[in-house]
Amino acid sequence: MQFDEINGDGGGAIGNTPMVRLGSKPQVELLAKLEYTNPSGSIKDRVAHNILANLQAANKLKPTSTLVVPSSGNLVLSLALLSPKNGSYKVIGLVPERTSQDRIQLLKSLGVEIVRTPIEAHADSAESQFSIAKKIASDLPDAILVDE
Repeated sequence: MQFDEINGDGGGAIGNTPMVRLGSKPQVELLAKLEYTNPSGSIKDRVAHNILANLQAANKLKPTSTLVVPSSGNLVLSLALLSPKNGSYKVIGLVPERTSQDRIQLLKSLGVEIVRTPIEAHADSAESQFSIAKKIASDLPDAILVDE
């Protein structure tokens, strides 16, 4: 695999993932997009990139903003990786209790504040990941609740 450019912040690499031909039959071409080559190794980099672009276009993202992100961790990671490129806002990640310590340490090393949420909470309950995220976002100035 040959890379034509070096991206300092990873943002330029998002979406420019390679494709490979998986095989061919007459009149059928089957290709796979290798999303694992995104900066975080996840397709969520595309989602994060678009969320940030939309927030910036709407003038909602400021250096003082806090992104409150209820997620299993991949979107939180992608947003944290893109933070330096987009103004170094704060990221609070709400992740399930079952999230691995390795993932927690990685997120913390990127400056993410972690809030662990119970996995057994019903989606409509006050203890659910999204309900807790809404509460945190409503209590903080310049907070933006990121809802995929």
